[in-house]
Amino acid sequence: MDGSALSNPGIAGGGGLLRDHLSRWMVGSSRSIGWTTSIAAELWAIRDGLEIAARKGISKIIVKTDSKIAVLLIESTDTTLHSLGALISYCRLLLRLFTDARISHIYREANAAADFLAKLGSTSAGDFVLYEGSPPGLSSILYHDLIGTSFPRTIVAS
Repeated sequence: MDGSALSNPGIAGGGGLLRDHLSRWMVGSSRSIGWTTSIAAELWAIRDGLEIAARKGISKIIVKTDSKIAVLLIESTDTTLHSLGALISYCRLLLRLFTDARISHIYREANAAADFLAKLGSTSAGDFVLYEGSPPGLSSILYHDLIGTSFPRTIVAS
């Protein structure tokens, strides 16, 4: 799942995809969110992905996002005073619908397919789009994901 804000705050969108245990495409989505922050866009994308998975009857899910902040907010104990508290609480509620649910941080390079869909959402005139098949332009990204193409990245070791 991924959120995209063209500035922070700015015009934003969210998107993501569900894959099976063999990394095969199941369904994808994108959403135009309007003017908001990047963290709000990330949380909206997670919310949408969890709702879609629950509606499809999926019982086990691993949510992957390139937003460490979104992971921390969903896993933290008290966000009642947070401006996004209701959205965070709803994501937590949705996670409880699954028999096995995990949320984890991944690097941006490993989240390219969701990023593509989030950017579609941020530039879309519509509100929410569900993709039963891969939208044009995403096939190459999905292929590189499937074969495990790696990308160099510099990280700070602590």
